Amino acid sequence: MKIAIIGSKGLPAKYGGVQTVVQETAPIMVSLGHKVTVFGRYYYTQKKRCVYKGVKVRNVRGIKTKRLDTITHVLLSTIQATFGDFDVIVFHSHVSGFLSVIPKMFGKKTVLHVHGILSAHKHYGKWNVIDTFAVKFLILLTRWALDKIITVSLSQKELTEKIYNREVEVIPNGIKISEKLVEKENEKYFLFVGRIINGKGLETLISAFLKYLKSYPCTILKIVGSPVNTQNYLKKLKIMSGDSGAIQFCGNKTGYELLKLYNNAFCVVIPSEKESFGLVLLEALSRNGVVIASDLEQFKIMADGFISFFETNNYNSLFEQMKKLTVDHKYYNYLSEKSLTFSFDSYDWSNITNSYLTLYYSVLLK
Repeated sequence: MKIAIIGSKGLPAKYGGVQTVVQETAPIMVSLGHKVTVFGRYYYTQKKRCVYKGVKVRNVRGIKTKRLDTITHVLLSTIQATFGDFDVIVFHSHVSGFLSVIPKMFGKKTVLHVHGILSAHKHYGKWNVIDTFAVKFLILLTRWALDKIITVSLSQKELTEKIYNREVEVIPNGIKISEKLVEKENEKYFLFVGRIINGKGLETLISAFLKYLKSYPCTILKIVGSPVNTQNYLKKLKIMSGDSGAIQFCGNKTGYELLKLYNNAFCVVIPSEKESFGLVLLEALSRNGVVIASDLEQFKIMADGFISFFETNNYNSLFEQMKKLTVDHKYYNYLSEKSLTFSFDSYDWSNITNSYLTLYYSVLLK
């Protein structure tokens, strides 16, 4: 097959779930004999065209503002893909999917990958009420142009089917399994990994850690990740954290550097207020084993019995779990050993890629 992918910022991935999915699956597709082109954003890799592990990357310039960046980039990418030599055009994110009407009018096959739907954007403050209404209206106008719709979790399936009034397939995101490093450093720290944006629960985490610090002053909190058009929010968090040096903002980390941070952490904390999947949760289970997460439905579906939960948005509840892991060594060791029995088979990128390809083939045969 000749596959066009639209909606990713580009390759190689620097941050974000969509970029990670495309980075892991597209090269596998190429290795299986398919031709894949990813339409990226010009500022993400700063090259007009390149090849990443056999995947052609074509970077397209849009209008880089808060509201115009995505839609202008997707529009120009969709026009190029529509008149290019592609069998299937794959859109990542429901906003990108609005433009599926263009290739459909010219007889192209289209697939939409929904990674997180309307409520998440509203929750994070990314869109206002008018934006949300406009998106729902556009979905009603354009959903006919999609041959198949995929979402990443059972918790998203019901919501997506309700909005699109269509059957939705569930294919989860995956994880690259890494062995835990043999040697651990002695530095004791809690670890957060994710984008520095509203909705990730960072205020809750910082408040809980500052309370924890009063009883255990020789501990560090490392926050790994970068702001995404949220520099003012990052400044607010730094002010909230104080100047003791106990809370460290480490920026974006990848590869061995990130693996080392996971491996050496006392515990990984995931305080999200809303998530459509849980990629960091899988990474934390694989690379560390001791995890505290907010009691979101999606996290419970994935890892109930394997991690420690606290009440979402309740910093006292999070503090109690942090304290419990510190004083209850038996419970800490139980979680560490229990993580070794977690089944990652459903989240293997090769299996997930094959599921994608099977679905793409079914679209071609319609």
